[in-house]
Amino acid sequence: NHISAGNVGIGDTSPASTLPASSNATTPKILTLKAVTNDTDVGIMIHRSADYAVGMDIWCDTSTGINYIDQRYDNADGDLRFRTKTAGTAIDAMTIDGNGNVGIGTTSPTVELEIESATPQLLLDSTSGVAIISLDDAAKSDTGGGIFFAAAGENHASITIDHSDTPSAQILK
Repeated sequence: NHISAGNVGIGDTSPASTLPASSNATTPKILTLKAVTNDTDVGIMIHRSADYAVGMDIWCDTSTGINYIDQRYDNADGDLRFRTKTAGTAIDAMTIDGNGNVGIGTTSPTVELEIESATPQLLLDSTSGVAIISLDDAAKSDTGGGIFFAAAGENHASITIDHSDTPSAQILK
């Protein structure tokens, strides 16, 4: 550990107020973590004092260049929440729950991706003029897919496209 002119370096004997020379950016940094060697992973662990079971890691696998944000709590209640406006009334903008479900506008998503809002919207804005929604089963069995529309409290209407040997399309109400 090294302190130089008020800058703190961990694994860095000459911490600077700007980014390392290998980067052309000049934005000042608050803390630099540098791996001991090129083969060493580097990161931050935030955990409770009793053990490493509850907390989070932010780290980089320097052999692959992949960066990770890890939730350490091994439980379905171990959510990872992204919040905004924390200097005022905090807003839980996005949650990844302990089961891997993602919620936007909800802290308790019940499916893989759930968007909750008074007027939820999903925009596919294509710069090439083509936007595609693809529904498929994991086995790629071409047994079909569907898009379902429903108003609150009503039966749904659906569009079903059959990918079998005899192509067809149905609109059901």
